[in-house]
Amino acid sequence: VKGVLAQGQAPNAKEAREAKRQRREEGVKEAAAISQGTDRAKIEERRDAFVAKWQESESEAVATLLRDFDQTLVSLEVHAAAAKQGDDGGVRYLRTTSLLERLNRTLREMADRVVLLHSEDGLDARVDLLLLQAGGIVIPRDTDWLEVLEEALAAA
Repeated sequence: VKGVLAQGQAPNAKEAREAKRQRREEGVKEAAAISQGTDRAKIEERRDAFVAKWQESESEAVATLLRDFDQTLVSLEVHAAAAKQGDDGGVRYLRTTSLLERLNRTLREMADRVVLLHSEDGLDARVDLLLLQAGGIVIPRDTDWLEVLEEALAAA
């Protein structure tokens, strides 16, 4: 992992986790930036740059991004059609049925109801239950629920 470890230095577990977290954070930010704007050609250009940069190191993430990518751009056509009809606000009613959105909605509802969790273990238990309820995702013992969630979403 470039820039995180000195050349020739073997990573310990903590450094390896931190490097993975930094790489994941960078990839997520870049992936999120792909769909910004309304120009299809620019969006496709950003997609291609993302693929070129991440294909070798994060091939599963790239495959997930590319799967049905054209369908994700349908919203551009909906926005354009709404604007032609003078309805700039109607597109706010677009909805998705993706697993990620369902989990996000469930987690937001939990956050609205829960004011305080008394421990990190309590948070982990609550998230485990929500993931099981919302998506049938089971978190094995001594496993980071965020990693399991990312794998399940990538497979979806």
